[in-house]
Amino acid sequence: MTRRERLEALLAGRPVDRTPGCTYGLDRYSQPWAEEQPSYAEILSYADQYDHIFAYVSSYYASFGNTEILRLADPEMAHEQTHREHDAAVREITVNAPSGPLTCTSRETDTTYTVWVTEHLVKADEDMAAFCELPFEPKAPTTEEIEARRAAVGDRGILEFQVPTSLCLVCENMRYEDFMMRTLTAPQELFAMLQRCQELVEQWLRAALENGAGPCLRLFGAEYAAPPMLAPSFFEENVVNFDKRLVEIIHEYGAYARYHCHGPIRQILDYVLEMGIDLLDPCEAPPNGDITLDELAGIVGDQFIIMGNIQAHDMETLRPEDIDRLVAKALEEVGGRCRHVLLPTASPIEIPLRKQVSDNFKQFLDSAWARG
Repeated sequence: MTRRERLEALLAGRPVDRTPGCTYGLDRYSQPWAEEQPSYAEILSYADQYDHIFAYVSSYYASFGNTEILRLADPEMAHEQTHREHDAAVREITVNAPSGPLTCTSRETDTTYTVWVTEHLVKADEDMAAFCELPFEPKAPTTEEIEARRAAVGDRGILEFQVPTSLCLVCENMRYEDFMMRTLTAPQELFAMLQRCQELVEQWLRAALENGAGPCLRLFGAEYAAPPMLAPSFFEENVVNFDKRLVEIIHEYGAYARYHCHGPIRQILDYVLEMGIDLLDPCEAPPNGDITLDELAGIVGDQFIIMGNIQAHDMETLRPEDIDRLVAKALEEVGGRCRHVLLPTASPIEIPLRKQVSDNFKQFLDSAWARG
């Protein structure tokens, strides 16, 4: 079996010859920026040979200016400026909304590859209505772009399209503490924003699927509302009811839904099962999560694929022999009782990449092949 064939068989519920190991996007297709960093060269080459790649397509950010779901129909409505502050590139965007200007600011540092939003588009309560009135026109990847990416990945793995949920779009366009307060002080306005974002996500999702997106689409954002952050009743009404619809759309096109949620998942597991997802990541064990792989495998059975669960902190701080032990432990806990992909809980974004981290990811892949 090639790595692509193995992942396709696993998704379809057919027998496979081993448990695949995936680096959670530490590959040149998911992180093209890493190709420009000499410190990443060794692990990228190793991933080419041994990683069961879920190659990212589309942005894994959800803030305005960083996702094609929130693309304005008229680009002239937004004015953008960039400048340098010490070790960071600062980006300032002003949107000329019908009710008045909306502004946001983000930073990207030279030593960490991520977007830090320092000023969110939605600040005051009335900005939620202004956001909903903006003429967004989501832009999905074209068929040509998808096929080119699929050809590039080849037999190394499969394509995985990143899909922020409506909750993710809401939370990443306002301060998280404001979101939490608004669940109490402005629930109707917040729900209206969730509904508007759901419309946009579904529009983007259908267009992507029509253009050939698949086989895997990863939904992310649930952790913003999973207990204990908010009550199970809020999760059911404002997450499950929206996300279940996305899973249904994905299945309409014969594709597979991967559901992402860091942290505790015990209280939402019944909801996740109800949604009918196909894969769940990263399935964190205590203390970061609240359920072991052993217990989770016993509950899930063959209902979906468990992806996990080597902690990113361990990948960054332990020794290769420790990583080998953790891989063995994860495989032993699952014990073949359910479909399983070995996975760290995150991949590195540091620049430069420390040799210790690179060596640990190489060991992770070696152990997955040797023990899986």
